[in-house]
Order: sequence, then C-alpha cells, then structure tokens
Amino acid sequence: MTLPVSLLHDKEILTAIFNQETWEALSETDKQALQDFLPKNTGQTQEQLLSQLFGDSPFFYGSPVQKFVTDLNSGKYNAAVANYREQIEFINTKNNLIDLHNRYLNIIQQIVKAKEAHGLEIEKELKEFISSPNMQEIEKESLHYQERIQEKVERKRKRQILLQKKYYESTWSRFLIETDSHESDDSSTDDDSSIDASEEDEDYEEFVKKAKRHRQYKSKRKEKADAAQGDTGSTTQKVESIEQSFPVFSLFSKIKDIFVEHQLSASLNQVVEGVATSACLTANIPPQYSINNFVDLALHFLSNPPKLVQGGVEQSVAPLVEYSSVAAKWSWLAPVSDLTQRLESLEQIFFFASTRKKLDYNDKGVVTIPSSFLKQTKCLATFPQTSEYGVTLFHQQEKERFENHDQPYTFDILGVKSLVAPLKGFVSPSVKAREHALLVDNRPAHINLLSLIRNASSRLPGGVGTRADVSQLMRDSQYVKEGCPDKKLNQVVSGGLDRLQSFPDPPVKFDADQKLWIYTHRLRSLADFKVDNEPKRNNAQAESKVPAASGGSGVLRGSFSSTPTASDKPGIGLTTWTNNTFMGV
Repeated sequence: MTLPVSLLHDKEILTAIFNQETWEALSETDKQALQDFLPKNTGQTQEQLLSQLFGDSPFFYGSPVQKFVTDLNSGKYNAAVANYREQIEFINTKNNLIDLHNRYLNIIQQIVKAKEAHGLEIEKELKEFISSPNMQEIEKESLHYQERIQEKVERKRKRQILLQKKYYESTWSRFLIETDSHESDDSSTDDDSSIDASEEDEDYEEFVKKAKRHRQYKSKRKEKADAAQGDTGSTTQKVESIEQSFPVFSLFSKIKDIFVEHQLSASLNQVVEGVATSACLTANIPPQYSINNFVDLALHFLSNPPKLVQGGVEQSVAPLVEYSSVAAKWSWLAPVSDLTQRLESLEQIFFFASTRKKLDYNDKGVVTIPSSFLKQTKCLATFPQTSEYGVTLFHQQEKERFENHDQPYTFDILGVKSLVAPLKGFVSPSVKAREHALLVDNRPAHINLLSLIRNASSRLPGGVGTRADVSQLMRDSQYVKEGCPDKKLNQVVSGGLDRLQSFPDPPVKFDADQKLWIYTHRLRSLADFKVDNEPKRNNAQAESKVPAASGGSGVLRGSFSSTPTASDKPGIGLTTWTNNTFMGV
C-alpha cells in the first residue's frame, strides 16, 4: 500500500483522518474487527478507550498514535523492512530451538553417565534419544538453511538497490531540469560544479549530499548574477525593507520606559500620555477600547500576569507593577534589564486575549484570563466571522491592494488597520492565472495562495492568532471559492504559513510555546518599505522573452524555488507536489 507524503510528514493530517467522525463512518463489521486491537482488561468501556485513543492520550506508557507516526516515518512498515524482519525472526526462532535441544541433550547425557557410574539401568527412551542423529548434523543443516535465507534476502536487497539507483538517476535529471528552468539564463558555469548522478555506488544519502551541494552552487551563482545586474538595472522588481530590527510587540516595553523616566512610579495619566506619544502604538489599540481603558487594562494585566510556557515548561511570572491607592500611582517592581523577551511574550498573550474580549476585572479588580482560553487542546477559530458589511469593505480594499500590488497597502476594516508588504516579481496583465481547486479562475495571475494567506495574516486581531483564525479570514477573500472544504483549506493555509515563515523577511512566525501565529509586520509603516518602480518597464520587455514553464503560464515566481530540501526524499514526489500546490496558484 502506498501512502501520500503529506501523511508521512504532517501529523495534523493524520489526526484529521484518525478521529471520531471517521470511526462513525465505518461499518459495524469493520468496527468489530478493529476493536479487537484495543487494550484488554483496562477497566474501561470501549467508548472510553476510543475517546482516549482519538484524543491522542497515553496508553500505559505512551500514545499509540504518536508511536505509529514515529514508526511510519522511520520506515518500519516498509515492505522490504517487514520482509527482513520476518526472516530474522524465523532465523532467531530456529536458533532458539537448536539451543533448547542442545540443553536437553546435555542434561540427558549427564543423567546417562551418572547411571552408568552407579550401575543403574538406562531407560529405553534415553537410549533412543542418544542414538538419534548427531546434533552437529542438525546444526549443520540449520546453518545451511540459514545461509539460503540470507542469500535470498541479499538478492532482494541488491534488486531493490538497483531499482533505487534507476529512480535516483531519473529524479536527479528532473531535479536539474526544474532548478535550471527557474534560474537565470546565465550559463557561464564551471564544469567542476556539475554533478553526475550515474555513479555505481550511489544511494539516498549520497543523493541528498549532491542535491545540497548543487543547491548551494545555484544559490551562489544567482547571487553573483543579481550583483552583476544591480549595476545595469535588474529585470526583477526589488522590494527592500529598511535594514533594521523591527519589534513585533512594544507596548509593554514602552510602559517600562515610561516608569524609568518617572523614577519607577507614575500615575495612570502619565503612562497614558507617554503611550500617546507613539503613533505606532496608538494605531494598534483595538477600536473597542479607548487609550485610557486599554492602558489601564494593560497595567492591571502586568500586576497579575498569567503563567508563561517556555521550552514546553509552564512558569509563573511575578507581578511587574503594583498600584498604591494611597499615592494613586503605579510602581514598577521588576528589574528594568533583561526583560525584553518576557515582556514580548506577555504582550502577545495580552493582545490575543484583549482582542477576543477574554480579559475582564473580577470582584477584587484583578484582570483574569480563562485558563481554558490559553490552553486550547484543538486548533479552533478564536473570534466570530466577519460581518457582511466588513466583508464588503474588505472586497473593495482587496481589489485596490492587488491593483497596486507592487506597493505596500494598508487595510482599514471597521477601524482595524493592517499593513501588507508589496508583492515581489512582475506579472504581465496578459498572463492567465493557473487553475486551482480553492481559487476562482477569473483572477489576475499575481493573486495566488501565498498573497491571500499574507493578507489574512495581516488582519489577525492584535496581530496574533491560530491557524484556524487565518483560514477563517482567508474565506473573506473574493478570490477564494465559496464552500471550499475546511480540511483542504486548513491544509493549504498550514503549508502557506510555513512557506511565508521561511522568507528572508518573514511576515509571520510561529510561537511553538503558545501555539500561535504572529504577524511580524504589525508595527511597520509604509515608509518602512522602499519600492523601486523603475525596473517595471524593463520587466514588461523581459517577460515576453521568458519561455513559459512546462504546463505553466510563464509567470516569474521570484518567491519560490523548486529545489528540493534535504528532507525531500526521492521517490515521494514532494518537490513536484509543493510546486503544484504553492508556485503557480
């Protein structure tokens, strides 16, 4: 049986299949047959066992689902590996029987010698056993049988190696063709850097090493080509970000600086006035809050911060500020140095909870967050769907954004502003967009999945959310087909976010501790992106000279690469699947 590569490398896809809904869809005969594999004598009903199994809970000392995924990726269920394992088990069983026979024979021989020494009569059964064929002959026959099995296994192994060699060679040829088709036309290369895939002793590890060396060589060659084109005018539009480190969350750092300016003690009005001096911070305050209410909520949040998860371990956080009702002022309690990472993590949680209206004052005036909200067991949307009026506004602004896709654009939906960077590359208006199961057909060619996922990520409330939040916002796009399956959309969004995260200036990043996606461009402004519009005319002329890729539209895909990574094993077709999914859509 052949399994798709996404099932091998993405546990979320397997979890989406292995659930209660799939179980209910099975016939009663299949259910009865599968229930025989459940643990016995656990004191639980079958319904409880199934709920524990589908919830990825541990059985005794581990999760059977996690163990299955690990074994699946390790190749344990490969047909060749299973065949070798059966042969080894057979040989071990045979050797155990020989050892057992030798032990009994040794015991009987000692009994016979003892009886002969004392002049006792020897039983007939013992005489027959001793007179049976010599165990050396039995061992010789067993060894001969073992050698025949080993020869058979070795022949199968050599045949598989031969088939793998042929596949590696064909895969390597396709790899060279794909990478060359997306590189520049500069063919002045050194012959020493070419890679020959026809060596007799080539195996998978050698293939990966060669692919890595070839990819590094291609990257260096492209850098030289870009440097040479920089003097004469590039044929690709360049969008450059200002070379500096942009913060993602800075409200709490600003509050700390305000306390430092006021000798670690300040009133609410003083903190509000200090925050109001930053246009970037005030622009990112949720519209449902005034600046006074939002700063007051932030101070109460810092006075009773929630626990943080760092490195998979939950840690308590001491209060950072304290309010004195006598002086009517807030005081800063924590050290003012080495707090950047902690403040960013707390602010991320603060914006995530406040924009979902999960922060509230209790009877004692302390701000609390429901524990179930921070510890979500499933990836679910955390806010309601966009209103019909909001979707209409977004359609209008989305159209404007893609009509000027070479410029940064600011969405303003119901008072919530979000900035997206320009799209790289130039696409001729005459080029037709590739068909895709999730996107409408009559759309400009530069509108693809990654550009839509980027737009959806920029609109995350507070710049932070789950993958399901991004999928829900992506449905607001007029270029996404209505009624597309949730599982398919979630799968595409998951892969698109991973691809955006690998960009040189990634617009998103994933917080593995909090299980949240963060939009990293949330505090940037239009001035933080420099756009060179001059090469656009050259692109129009160069685009007509670029041959269309096989089965494609001739679009310059500057944001993608068809080069396989070290994890893309030949024989699975992951590179082709990735290109078809993300490159031309």
